[in-house]
Amino acid sequence: MQIILTTQYRENYGAHDWDGLGECPQYWKNKGGYDYVVTDVDVNSDLGALVEDAGKRFGFGCSNFREEYLIDWVCTSDGELTGEEKDQMEWYGKVTSPSKRIKA
Repeated sequence: MQIILTTQYRENYGAHDWDGLGECPQYWKNKGGYDYVVTDVDVNSDLGALVEDAGKRFGFGCSNFREEYLIDWVCTSDGELTGEEKDQMEWYGKVTSPSKRIKA
C-alpha cells in the first residue's frame, strides 16, 4: 500500500517588496500544489502518524515568503500514479517529472 499526499503551495507576494524591517506585508496567492508519495506502507500502520511524519520529511511548512501545507491524502495500491503523473501520461504519453517518494 502507499499514501498519496496532495498539498497547496502559496507565495506571499507582499514579501517581494519587504525591506526586512517590521512586520512582513501579507498578500498570499495560491500557486497550485504538489503530489507526494509514501511507499511501503504496512496496512497496520498508524496512518495519521505516517502522514504527519511525511509532511516533516518532505518539508511542508511556512516562512514569510512561502507556505506549503497538506490538503488531502489517500491510501492507494502500490505503484498507482499520482494525479500529476496521470496528467503527464495523458499529455506526453509518459511521466516526465515523477512525484517525490519516500519509504514509510
